[in-house]
Amino acid sequence: MKRIRKRYKEFWAGLALIQLKEALAESAELAEVYQKESQFIRKVLQLSPSDKVLDLGCGTGEHCFALTEQGIDATGIDIAQVLVDHASERSREAGLSATFLSADMRTFRPETQFDAVFTSSGTFGLYESDADNRSVLRTIRAVLADGGRFLIGPSGPALLGQRSYSEKDWYFVGDGCFLRESAWDQSTALFRESFLFIDQDGTVIEFGGFDDASDGQYSRVYSLEQLQEMIAEVGLRFDAAYGSFELPPKPHGADTPRLLIVGHKA
Repeated sequence: MKRIRKRYKEFWAGLALIQLKEALAESAELAEVYQKESQFIRKVLQLSPSDKVLDLGCGTGEHCFALTEQGIDATGIDIAQVLVDHASERSREAGLSATFLSADMRTFRPETQFDAVFTSSGTFGLYESDADNRSVLRTIRAVLADGGRFLIGPSGPALLGQRSYSEKDWYFVGDGCFLRESAWDQSTALFRESFLFIDQDGTVIEFGGFDDASDGQYSRVYSLEQLQEMIAEVGLRFDAAYGSFELPPKPHGADTPRLLIVGHKA
């Protein structure tokens, strides 16, 4: 069996992620999830047709597609050029007007401003450094028009009640499969994951193995109180916290599965 080791960032920048997301997107259940989340985004951000909205960390663009179909002017950015190219091609093929750009959400400063900005659930906190995550909030403030609204979905709020855990999930893609390994450590408030791809010929490609502490994806997990402080520090206003993508929106609580924060630029 041939085994290849690659840095974790190569997974996000490569076709492997597209293959994984496409396999998941083929599921009718997941397509329903994206529609549900997009309806929630439109509701809590009070979006109207022709509003300009920005998706930070758009990935393959699913939320932008759903919003564009509702007449909203959606732009998505992602640091991985291959994902941006893939989303742009899909948008053209579908005859949609969604725009996709390769950019770093920490430093993105376009000439235009937006009526609303959102990060997909689990996207905020993707950086290990608090300073980097604050930079994302500063980007939100910089690109929002006065009175514009934002939604952030931080990584793993439900993890805060657990000391530690680890798990493995398998995803089948074509003639191969992915193994996703994840782990949580409450002492550091960091969530880590790595991927392993097994091709049909038995080749194993490992992206960020757990035996190398210097590699892998580390996400910072924040409490509601910590996020409220960070939001205030960068000059944004906190409005509400919701616990799921259900409509009508339900307040965040100790037993809700998610933490979805809505605020605005004064």
